[in-house]
Amino acid sequence: MSNFVLNRKLSASKSPTFHILNVGKNFNMEEKEAIKNIIEAIRSENDNEHIDFMLPGYAGKKVIAYNSMRADLILCKNAIAKLINEDHGEVVTASLFHTFIILYGKCFTDASSSKSPKLEISDFNQKNEHLIVTHEEIMDMRHNFVAHRGSTEHEVGFAYLKLNINDYSRQVKVKQLKRGRPKKESLTDYEKLLNYLIEVCESKFYAAGVKAWKHMLKEYSPDMMAELKIAGPTEK
Repeated sequence: MSNFVLNRKLSASKSPTFHILNVGKNFNMEEKEAIKNIIEAIRSENDNEHIDFMLPGYAGKKVIAYNSMRADLILCKNAIAKLINEDHGEVVTASLFHTFIILYGKCFTDASSSKSPKLEISDFNQKNEHLIVTHEEIMDMRHNFVAHRGSTEHEVGFAYLKLNINDYSRQVKVKQLKRGRPKKESLTDYEKLLNYLIEVCESKFYAAGVKAWKHMLKEYSPDMMAELKIAGPTEK
């Protein structure tokens, strides 16, 4: 691939920002501003020894998804670590636990509108099948405790009638128990599960990255690659 083509300075009309904002989906103003900020950040971090190229949306969807899932799982792991190692009040404990359940469930939930990849039960190999029990426990909490009001051991309610023996006034009462903090052994199991799935995401990210490079080098000419250049050395 010609160094001249890769290193040439692009005109403003063919800038990566122009291509991103004018190809594919229609971006709103906030999304456009976010993309511009991301590109500027990439440029500012470039060491002038590497060339950074824009990866078109269809080719970058998988690497973005796996990177996002990895970030969510790391946040889950940090939340669990705080529950294991620190004592918190009711509100903070519930917030940490709910954050963990929501973000974990998000990694396995069907993204039908965006068609982005997600984690699957098949990602558990035979060596780690024991983690499926823990996974199913978390997904049950996601479906019946956080996302929907179903039947779960983490939220148990008992309704009863109350009658005044003097004036016969009537009331309906509910006694409810919510478990805001999981058991210590459960937290340890969650941590093991998260460590495994973070490795899965990293492996999938690497494989998707290799595939993306092969695709771009096969389908895009040097001139086309030059138009996708974001940052890097330019010809003097």
